[in-house]
Amino acid sequence: MYMHVNFRGETHHFPIDQNNPLFCLNSNMRKMSRVLGKLYTAELRESELQGNQFTTLSAISGFGEVTIGELSEFLLMDQTTVTRSINLLKKDEYVEVVPGDDRRVRLVRLTEKGRAAVETTYPLWQKAQEQVWEALGSDKITGFFELVDQIAALDES
Repeated sequence: MYMHVNFRGETHHFPIDQNNPLFCLNSNMRKMSRVLGKLYTAELRESELQGNQFTTLSAISGFGEVTIGELSEFLLMDQTTVTRSINLLKKDEYVEVVPGDDRRVRLVRLTEKGRAAVETTYPLWQKAQEQVWEALGSDKITGFFELVDQIAALDES
């Protein structure tokens, strides 16, 4: 198995080797993230939301109401980062934070503006999603999600 790299107008072939820094999973995941980020950002350019905002709002929409702890667990992000994101979304009036049944619990939910933003951004996101699925195929994408689950499990050990 080889990795094909275009460099200075030439394609180089490297045998996949876990001891070669070119095959660092972390750096290659970051490369993949940058490429996908550019693709999704290009499609969402007409939206009022950025990709990370859409992801967070979509997660909240799926839960209906969610604590910051639950949201950070779902997104695999630390609570401080999620809290900062929620505060920005609250400032922009996409979400509201309300008391839960227990006074110590605070729940995040979408406002009408947040629901409308998710609804209008969804078709743009879907276009990017379809491009990736069409380019890679469902078998590779299914394998990717299995890999993501396995990598996420490393965080639990």
